[in-house]
Amino acid sequence: MLSTKKPRKPVHPEKELRFTRAHQAVLFWGLATLFACLSAALFLAASDHLNALETRERLVNSPFWGFLPIFPALFFAWVAIHLTRHAFLILTPLGIEIFPFWKPKQNLQVLYWAEIRHAELDEGADVLVIHLAGEGDSRVIISLDPIKLERRLLLKRAIEGRMAGESAAT
Repeated sequence: MLSTKKPRKPVHPEKELRFTRAHQAVLFWGLATLFACLSAALFLAASDHLNALETRERLVNSPFWGFLPIFPALFFAWVAIHLTRHAFLILTPLGIEIFPFWKPKQNLQVLYWAEIRHAELDEGADVLVIHLAGEGDSRVIISLDPIKLERRLLLKRAIEGRMAGESAAT
């Protein structure tokens, strides 16, 4: 049985910032469109109206060939919707929640603000480097490719503001 759970509504949405994988979803929307067009082309190639103009044999013997690309198109559309709706990074009052691509509920990682010593995010960079407090130089490196370029500036401002608030509190 397929689970049709929708993402949970946050308790205090005004206190968190969500960043989705919308930039990655563009690729899957393109693939879904490509396979849908391929399906339509196969249906047209098998139709009597298109082949009535020509005296040659049909390019495709059966319109059922048009159903084959529909399944990848639906799959890619589902992936694109999933990437657009579900979070990649969430900045909360407690810390940063990181959701991986595969099994996000099981592999969720939470970095609390108290254990973050420093966070780096350059404007042109594609990575967020979070230095953790503790022994040695432990860090978490997060690729920001899934986040749109415009949203990276918001992420940078939010993290810098929070880190400035943390340093002022200590």
